[in-house]
Amino acid sequence: MQEYVALKQQLLDNTRKSGGAIGAYLLFTVNGTAALLAMIGAGASYAYLLWLCRDVDAVRGTDEVPIWEANKVCCCR
Repeated sequence: MQEYVALKQQLLDNTRKSGGAIGAYLLFTVNGTAALLAMIGAGASYAYLLWLCRDVDAVRGTDEVPIWEANKVCCCR
């Protein structure tokens, strides 16, 4: 479980840092509008990653998994 927590933190850190780096690069090479839009996109990807991590963290060993229930009923080959 510690590996998962470390991986999750690394993914979030990398997303935040790379989004900032892309925004800064675009600010210096293109213009402020491109940098702002890149930062908005980076913020959206960071929010999505947080949402995904929250969903993964909410999974418990006692949760019902529909495909497992379907496989119990199905005549699998």
